[in-house]
Amino acid sequence: VTPQLTAESDEVEEYLVSDLVGLEVRMNNENQNFLGKVNSVVLSENELIHDTLEVILQEGPLPSFRDELVLIPLVPLIVPTVDIAEKKILIDPPPGLLDLTYVKKERVRIKGFLPSAEDEL
Repeated sequence: VTPQLTAESDEVEEYLVSDLVGLEVRMNNENQNFLGKVNSVVLSENELIHDTLEVILQEGPLPSFRDELVLIPLVPLIVPTVDIAEKKILIDPPPGLLDLTYVKKERVRIKGFLPSAEDEL
């Protein structure tokens, strides 16, 4: 469960992580430009640090392993609207936040496909 203060009041809203994953992330502007989708939620173990949304910035119509990811702090100033019914999150990122992207690299170890060094002798 991810608590967040709403921008309009001091009331705390809570979201299930499973409700947030897969939601569209859009800019909080007139056009609501599409940025990507929530890939995961990084939960904080410390009350002083906020939970963050890991967002896939999709380059094409389908997700790809080459897509960049960005972390968005789940705070009312940056994430003013979470609309579970409409399946979207509106964000107001500070300048430069969307430039802090990274690509996830997964390492896979495959055994048994290459001959062992002993077989080559």
